[in-house]
Amino acid sequence: MAITKRAISPLRITGRSAFRDGDNIAVTWTFSGTFTGKTPFTPPDNPAGRSFSVPATSVIAMRHGRVGSVDDYYNLADILRQVGLPAGPFTPPGA
Repeated sequence: MAITKRAISPLRITGRSAFRDGDNIAVTWTFSGTFTGKTPFTPPDNPAGRSFSVPATSVIAMRHGRVGSVDDYYNLADILRQVGLPAGPFTPPGA
């Protein structure tokens, strides 16, 4: 999370809906922000100043009244495309 906070500012998480069924909770939200110059990407693949917005879902499993696990789902390829980074399959140089 520290890398994300450093690399994306402002980072926005906007809740859309949620439901609970027993010990299982699902939350839909929008993940958005603008990349800073403090990303792990190197030129020419540096998305500094570029923004993105994607739908996301978190699935939360409760155990004994506490959060047991949280799994977040969003399309990373959509983020990469929106900020101009390669989003297709990686082919090593010389392959």
